[in-house]
Amino acid sequence: MKSLPRLRYRGLAVAIAAIAYGVVSAARSAEPALPGGALRQIGVEADGEALPDDARPASIRGIAISLEAAIIATRDEPGDPNRERAIRLWELGTGKPLAVLTGHERPIADFDLSPDGRTLVSTDFQDSGDAEGLTRVWNVATGAPLHTIPEGGSVVRFSEDGATFALVVRDQLRIYGTADAREVLRFEGLNVTLDVSPERRLILGHSHKSRTDTLLRLHDLSDKRLELGLAGCRSAPRRAAISPDGRTVAAADGGDIVLWEIQTGEPLRRLKSDIRQLFAVSFSPNGRIVVAGGTEGTVLAWDVATGKEVHRATTHDGLMTAVAFSRDGRRFATGGTAGSALVWDAEPLLLSAPAVEGPLDDRAVESLWHDLSTPEPARAYAAVAKLADSGEAVLHQVRDKLAALLLPQQDRRIEQLIRDLDADDSTVRHRATRELRKLVQMARPVLLKVLAETDSIEVKLRIARILGGSTSPERFTRDDERRMLRIIHAAGWRGGDAAELLELIAAEFPHERIARDAKDTLARLRSR
Repeated sequence: MKSLPRLRYRGLAVAIAAIAYGVVSAARSAEPALPGGALRQIGVEADGEALPDDARPASIRGIAISLEAAIIATRDEPGDPNRERAIRLWELGTGKPLAVLTGHERPIADFDLSPDGRTLVSTDFQDSGDAEGLTRVWNVATGAPLHTIPEGGSVVRFSEDGATFALVVRDQLRIYGTADAREVLRFEGLNVTLDVSPERRLILGHSHKSRTDTLLRLHDLSDKRLELGLAGCRSAPRRAAISPDGRTVAAADGGDIVLWEIQTGEPLRRLKSDIRQLFAVSFSPNGRIVVAGGTEGTVLAWDVATGKEVHRATTHDGLMTAVAFSRDGRRFATGGTAGSALVWDAEPLLLSAPAVEGPLDDRAVESLWHDLSTPEPARAYAAVAKLADSGEAVLHQVRDKLAALLLPQQDRRIEQLIRDLDADDSTVRHRATRELRKLVQMARPVLLKVLAETDSIEVKLRIARILGGSTSPERFTRDDERRMLRIIHAAGWRGGDAAELLELIAAEFPHERIARDAKDTLARLRSR
């Protein structure tokens, strides 16, 4: 992976940027200096020379960025609808054109780069007639098409490992192998799909028959019974996104962004702007920052946890129509109808308020602990941010409370219930059996050990009955489940030093989906 210099355009650096990106040719009007935070412009010049008109992109409608391959990909929508659409590849460090991928006669609906930047998948609109569009798989290094799927779709998303990609075709979500473009899975989806989460568990879109229906719907494919209706938009959103960590949904509602917490399905907050209409919205990979843009060419970024605006720049002539983050979160890129793209340094956006370095008093710890379990998203996200941004002392305090909730169940309560299986009072035996059934996922190792060692026929029979019964973990409340998920959320925002929290939840919390979430988050942190 090629590393990029961390440039800061302040003071003299601003002047240098103005010279480097100022007048690109006598025949072309002067280009504006780069705004603060922008590292370079794509699509205007390369090696100090203005690009000829036929090498410049038309109106940019989509963008992707790969630090691994050090490339930017843009997709065009030409002014002449009879012209062939193009996907252009650019060298990230210099803005030099690398390749032009052609083969789509219809407007390109979406595209995505694989995590390693070696493969690109693009799909075009379906016609209302017999032609159903097409989807192409491209070799980025050669610019050659590898495979063609004779159907077009609306959304393309690679899996986190790049081995498969998801394609939305009409109301279906299809999964294809990247190497051979063979379909391996198919799910029934929504009437209009706007986004698919990276692990393809969540589908976001509309399931309406009327254009006036403003309700977004979120389907969880891992639990076919789960469908959330996300209310709060004034008009039916045409741009919406699921955060890569699967915690938050953002939808453009006119010039505002509406956020929802996925765990509760409740609105988190409305992020207001002075933009007339937003046309692009994207989350940072950890879900902490949301970036959007639209009319006036303005780029806006907010901290999801607090709703605070953390970045604003008016940069694009015309409309800003595309935004995307690199998968490591260090860069994001924006594009617009004027046919140029900007690469931005995303790391300053992730700088939080000063951490709480010292320990909290008992009341403050209890308040934080309570807010991590609240059904009120705004309070919960504030607590998640506090845990994510605090010093190690607060992290250790939360770890101690988490251990007190989880670990004693193995050595005190379960052992007492097992002793009660052989109690003289039958009521006590029945109650212990009932409680151990609720805790069977957590208690199984101890129950198996006792089953092998005990001489009591009564205990053997009851343990055999428990192990053969329900494994539903009912001891923990909904508050406990919300708290575990919020702690996992905070760990994903915080980074590697929160690994111990994730390991504890993954090993000790008996809810399979939550334990898997902790393991997946831990794996992502370790891969950074």
